[in-house]
Amino acid sequence: MRSSPSCMSYPPLTPPSPNQPFVSKPLPYWSKYDVADWLTYLNLAEHRDRFLDNEIDGSHLPSLTKEDFLDLGVSRVGHRMNIERALKRLTDRLSSAFSVSTVSSEGQNERMRDEATQS
Repeated sequence: MRSSPSCMSYPPLTPPSPNQPFVSKPLPYWSKYDVADWLTYLNLAEHRDRFLDNEIDGSHLPSLTKEDFLDLGVSRVGHRMNIERALKRLTDRLSSAFSVSTVSSEGQNERMRDEATQS
């Protein structure tokens, strides 16, 4: 039995080029141009101009609603899902980076306290 084209998935994205500014900046600091480049990276360049025209920067992305996406011209459910999935990966990466740095600094503080009580 053959699967229908709607069941096919896109090939995985290759990692973005390190010279893309959106790779090195935290999401809240992305400019509207970083967002546009990210959309291009997601193979959704057709939405670049609407996001640019509406001044959507990285601080806006996490709070976009279905209605916002429709206003921005993202009417295809698959495109919206691709954006939301990629955004979730970004926010998960950001939160895991924060928790790792928090844990490591807490561990360092405990070691410093232990060393101070031993001296």
